[in-house]
Amino acid sequence: MSAPPLPADSAGLAGRYAIIAAGSVAAATWNQAVGLPDAWPRTWRGYGARLGDQAGFAVAEEALRAGIGVLVPWHGGRSPCPQARRGHPLGRRVAAATRCAVHDRLVAQNAAGEARPNVPFLGAVAGASAISLAWRPERADARKGQLFVASRIGIVLAGAVAKGMWEAWREQP
Repeated sequence: MSAPPLPADSAGLAGRYAIIAAGSVAAATWNQAVGLPDAWPRTWRGYGARLGDQAGFAVAEEALRAGIGVLVPWHGGRSPCPQARRGHPLGRRVAAATRCAVHDRLVAQNAAGEARPNVPFLGAVAGASAISLAWRPERADARKGQLFVASRIGIVLAGAVAKGMWEAWREQP
């Protein structure tokens, strides 16, 4: 078994990690601004906890994605999205970009080229969300913990689909 392919050049990998780091800082800053979770004070100490939470989640997700990718060497890919081309009505383009993005994020291909659930991506997001509960204040209350994990999974999936929509939209002539 082999790990999922990494970007061919180190600049691609460095760019991926730079985006992950920037996303962690942005999410921590947003959470600091709105005061989430409220158990962490809105101080530099609280910001540090929020930044550590985001960084820990990112590290856990990347590690799980690589590990699961070794066990389940299925690969996602971007499929062409011709309905998102300019010239089609706006609503049709948005709907097509959304369908393509959801498919590209949730479906992978096995070695035989058959469609399968994107276990490396979905497992990494769900697992990292559950792992991050270990250092979050929500861990003290089962219901709050469940809501936190479900919310984090939903936010990450929505972000991945939004990114995929942007890519499908942008690449069409």
